[in-house]
Amino acid sequence: YANYLTELWDNKQIGIVPWDRTQKVHTSWDLGIGDSCVIIWWQCCGNEIHFIDYFETHGKGMPYYADVIKDKPYNYGFHFAPHDIKAREFGSGNARLSTASDLGIDFVVLDTLKWRIEDGIENVRGMFPRFWIDHTKCIHIVKSLENYRKEYDAVRQIYKNKPLHDK
Repeated sequence: YANYLTELWDNKQIGIVPWDRTQKVHTSWDLGIGDSCVIIWWQCCGNEIHFIDYFETHGKGMPYYADVIKDKPYNYGFHFAPHDIKAREFGSGNARLSTASDLGIDFVVLDTLKWRIEDGIENVRGMFPRFWIDHTKCIHIVKSLENYRKEYDAVRQIYKNKPLHDK
């Protein structure tokens, strides 16, 4: 995504992106237990997608993240979570989805990809012109996009068809 980020920098689409109080704020989650749990706050402003806030940590439970959401001043629209929000916790037997609902967060659950990962990556590339990223609050999004790359198979000396799963 490096070339696309360069265009965003050149077009001043990475910088100060203020929260528009007249628009709903949505969240997208990447759940993590062994690795980090990430929450991104974003808004649709006309045809633009504004990334306005970001949070990341690990080793915490859903009540902790519910407090993070509630402590923000935003007027929420939708909360999007991956399919693994439906997983049951080992200790309680409760699904994360129902725990979140009990805590006041009603998720829209995104199904597993029905297409190839390459198609999803191409879809994101097509959306880059619409992205506006707050450099102060969302620097980790920029850094993650800068470092997003294919995984290299040193034995076969080729790139795999999937991205490297790292920071």
